[in-house]
Amino acid sequence: MTILAITVWHQHPDRLFEQLQNYNQAFDGDVMHYVNINADFADSFAYATRKRRVDFSKIENLRFVTPPVRTAWAVILHAYLQAVLQAMQDRVAFDYVYFHTSADLMIRRGAAQHIRQFDAGLGKSWRIPGKLEEGVLSFEREGSDQLEAIKQDPAMPGFMQQNGFRSLYKCRAEGSFFRRALFFEAIAPMLSHWSLADMTRLPVVYPQEEYLLATCLEHYSQRNKITRARHLIATSKNEKQQATIEEMAEALQDPQLFGIKRFDQKADTPERSHALGLVAAG
Repeated sequence: MTILAITVWHQHPDRLFEQLQNYNQAFDGDVMHYVNINADFADSFAYATRKRRVDFSKIENLRFVTPPVRTAWAVILHAYLQAVLQAMQDRVAFDYVYFHTSADLMIRRGAAQHIRQFDAGLGKSWRIPGKLEEGVLSFEREGSDQLEAIKQDPAMPGFMQQNGFRSLYKCRAEGSFFRRALFFEAIAPMLSHWSLADMTRLPVVYPQEEYLLATCLEHYSQRNKITRARHLIATSKNEKQQATIEEMAEALQDPQLFGIKRFDQKADTPERSHALGLVAAG
């Protein structure tokens, strides 16, 4: 069995190759990668791959989502789920599902061993109290563009009511992981209200991967005893939102953190080289 690592990309094939090698080292090879290239960029990504002579065949534990699906800000959850379905169709043996993004890198080894100690890894979720009256959803905290978009999602009232959910939760998805059986059981309420096609054609978008995954897992964990850790990826908090060497050192003080984001994909930077070196050195 292996950990199914899923990510979405749209450009810079050389950086993808670099990230995959970084992950293979950090996971000690106990990982299978599924990558979705944004369908709008599939041709240009293929062209850049040939031009830069990036040979993905050298990474044996890599498969691309085929055909690729379109992604955008707040429209990536369907791509994650499509990758899981494709892995099952490909009869890939996996016992954990792990989500991440193109902007992160690992900064230490032992990630797979860490993951296997827990049922799920999802950081602190923000509780968003709401109420449903006569099919109309409202929240105590109004005025948020994302909450307004959620209120306009026609599937949301049924999702809340039929599952007895009194609150939504929010937590970023990158770096989250789930034991396979728990993953499908926990997200069943979501899949009964949104198809993968639904997730791409809502009238107003909001980051479903942040709200729906967190809401499903929080309610599941309230009813079931699970072992849980935080997600593996820290997010840079400086003004430029670009990972610094100091932030990497700070993240390494937390035994549950194994990576950090964001990194500039357009240039070789000291920060990127530092992260890659940390893992390569073991």
